[in-house]
Amino acid sequence: MPLKVQSTVSALCLFGVLTLLLCPSGQCALCLKPEIENGKLSVDKNQYVESENVTIRCNSGYVVVSSQNITCSENKTWYPEVSKCEWEVHNGCEQVLTGSQLLQCLPNPEDVKMALEVYKLSLEIKQLKQE
Repeated sequence: MPLKVQSTVSALCLFGVLTLLLCPSGQCALCLKPEIENGKLSVDKNQYVESENVTIRCNSGYVVVSSQNITCSENKTWYPEVSKCEWEVHNGCEQVLTGSQLLQCLPNPEDVKMALEVYKLSLEIKQLKQE
């Protein structure tokens, strides 16, 4: 809970760390750090003050789905809504993407290896039937 120091300065104590918050209105809205899977934020903090802007940067091979820039709004939410980083699919890779998504459903590497071996065998059987 913010501690009022002056009309335009607030202090917040979280996990033993005192942070001064400067807000024109004296009432700061705080947004929590959004989770960006396969990406990161231009400014890495646990909380952001009202009207603070950050840029979403996706990891290599991933692209931002909608807005790259988001702002902490007065109602403690991000505007526009926090975007996602999705794998960039190049032309001709749709089949690989489908297989990749199926493999992501498997719980451990041994299951992935087994699935690949079964798939390889099914392709070999299919090829033998065509001969």
